[in-house]
Amino acid sequence: MLLIFHIFSIVEEVPKFITYKDITDIVLRDGYFGSFNTAYFEENKVTVGMKGSGFDLTSIKNEPRNYIYSHLQKDIYNREDFKKVILYNGYQKQNSRMENDPSFNDPTNGISARDDLSPPEMSSLRGGIDFKIVDKELVEKMTIYTYGGPTNEGNENLTPFDFTKVTKQRFNNYHKGIPDVWNFKPFYFGKDDFE
Repeated sequence: MLLIFHIFSIVEEVPKFITYKDITDIVLRDGYFGSFNTAYFEENKVTVGMKGSGFDLTSIKNEPRNYIYSHLQKDIYNREDFKKVILYNGYQKQNSRMENDPSFNDPTNGISARDDLSPPEMSSLRGGIDFKIVDKELVEKMTIYTYGGPTNEGNENLTPFDFTKVTKQRFNNYHKGIPDVWNFKPFYFGKDDFE
């Protein structure tokens, strides 16, 4: 007798609707579930205007982060491996594990996007700015493994984020009281840090 336990559910909210579903079967089949800031359920795609637009979450064009993640997730065995994938941006760096890396020519397509590295006339402050990782061990310790700031790990082409290099006038007021250069490292944050 095969027993399947309820392991993973998704709750998705769009205007006027909240949808809930157990997706344990998908997690067991694929080994992961990726969330990429787009509607997941068909009825919610209709509500937000994605349905019928040809929007495909598995396509390299419409969801490059999902494409990258589907190639890299099979190499995750521990917390550090997961950190490397969450911070991944292959801008101008060949990746032998993935042909046609959508972030190679466009840093906005990395799992951790870096729009500040786009050409100056197109750059903005959009991109990945943090991660929070928990696993069984960390939950038991009431601790979070976290990181703040745009990624610059694992790729020499990802210079630390620097507000002075994003010189557009409209960004001048966004960083009063915080450093110009964000070259932070991941750290552990536990319940004792709140006291």
